[in-house]
Amino acid sequence: MFNLFKKKTKCVEFVSPVDGQVIEITDTNDDMFSQKMLGDGFAVKPSSDYIYDQVSGLITSVFSTKHAVGLKTEEGIEVLLHLGIDTVELAGKPFSIRLKKE
Repeated sequence: MFNLFKKKTKCVEFVSPVDGQVIEITDTNDDMFSQKMLGDGFAVKPSSDYIYDQVSGLITSVFSTKHAVGLKTEEGIEVLLHLGIDTVELAGKPFSIRLKKE
């Protein structure tokens, strides 16, 4: 009647972190992502060499292999920006991280 006890969810808009074709996370060739073991999301077949953050928030972690960046939005949503499939095995060699501290 009054919906006093219903949990309200916040809506956050995500944009693609790279130019390219957006595909369903379930269509990736990695069980960790396709089975949503790390949560929901989407994947992009990139057509560009540059990756940008897709949400406003705080960078909480940069993996030593530079293949993933953790972010937390102002709404408290944790986001993982993960580059590629099996990229942890590359030991960070093809990546460079350019972060700007505000």
